[in-house]
Amino acid sequence: MNSLITKYYQEFESYQAVWKFKNTIFLFLIISMLIFFSSSICYFYFIKSIAKETQNIILWIMVLAEVFTFYLFYGIEKQRNEIVKEKFRKLYKNDQLSLQQIKKRWLREALAIPNHEYINLIEKIEKYYLTQSNYKGIHLTREKIYNFIFSTDSKNRVLAMFMGLVALFTALLISTGINIENIFAIFQSIHIFKTLLFIGFISICLFGAFYIVKYTIFMTISLLEFIFDNSLNRNKISKRKKELFIAQLLQFAEFPKHRKRIHASLQVSKNLDSDTVE
Repeated sequence: MNSLITKYYQEFESYQAVWKFKNTIFLFLIISMLIFFSSSICYFYFIKSIAKETQNIILWIMVLAEVFTFYLFYGIEKQRNEIVKEKFRKLYKNDQLSLQQIKKRWLREALAIPNHEYINLIEKIEKYYLTQSNYKGIHLTREKIYNFIFSTDSKNRVLAMFMGLVALFTALLISTGINIENIFAIFQSIHIFKTLLFIGFISICLFGAFYIVKYTIFMTISLLEFIFDNSLNRNKISKRKKELFIAQLLQFAEFPKHRKRIHASLQVSKNLDSDTVE
């Protein structure tokens, strides 16, 4: 299975054929990315020490470099797809094949199973790699990095820890000589509506900051995986390669087609009990 996923990635998803400095689009993409990152660093690092006009110029350079980066990346992707189509159109001796038709035919020949069995194959792939990850040892994976940040399975534990900290803080306040009545007096003096608004605002800010940090890390890891998959890690299996392969199988998966059987039926006249039969 690993060799099949690697082969699929090399044939259809890899940018190895276009990631060359003699390729003009790739060269301009690298330059555009360098301009974007350097202007971003200059804008946020020297924001207090440069004039307002200079800040605006750097900001415009940063925005334009970002736009050109996305546009050139789209150009690189289109260039790769054209190379893939040209290769397989010659191989299959059909100049009218689209990229999706080429992928569909390649998977049909490589897997040698009908497309209505792709769902079963996906389940087997997921079960295989889940079992493999459980016995992978101490190797660092993307899921382990995410779990270091926050695990969805630990919400109840985090909430219990937070409530325990609140109880501990209250107990420490009481132990230092603060009367419990003073604490109740503080709560009684609080305006409920304003307090709820303040707590809601702070909660939204914390919630937004958490997801900004989380998805920034996610995008950074995905970018690094993308770079390694097309350079140092081109012959190894990564989660990104598996996801691309499974996504393609899902796109081509179909339900089994049932043949409709037509049974002969004898129509009985409604006037069967009458004197005449139709």
